Amino acid sequence: MPARVLDQSQISVGNSAEIKFTNTTSNGVATLLLSRESLSRGDYVELAFETEQLRDICESEARARRMLGAPVAKAIKRRLADLRAAPSVEDFPLGRPNPRSGTYVFDLADGYSLHVCPNHVKNPTLKSGGINWAKVNHIKIYGIEETK
Repeated sequence: MPARVLDQSQISVGNSAEIKFTNTTSNGVATLLLSRESLSRGDYVELAFETEQLRDICESEARARRMLGAPVAKAIKRRLADLRAAPSVEDFPLGRPNPRSGTYVFDLADGYSLHVCPNHVKNPTLKSGGINWAKVNHIKIYGIEETK
């Protein structure tokens, strides 16, 4: 399993129950607040990929750079590291959920975005029938799309 590293991050320990990661990117500042309890349980988002080609792009910065350009490749690397460190998708502040399609979209760079969906055997749902993103910690990356 790859190491969970947050690039360019400032880590601070608040009270005895929480740890705060602050990551400054070209899109602004994202703060991820994790409980010590979730970290000690090993809660984090597990990633799967729709296709082998998509996995290769996400796991090889060199391949992503050749296919999508350096800014997008670096953004993919940062987003995946941040996602792997989060206890659930909802704990990651830079995404946009789409309740109708049950997907989440993360902006990358140069007009590209990373598209994910829940990947549980039985996806957690709300009483309304929508996805309960606070409980989603298994996701599938199903696309990187240009949104310009």
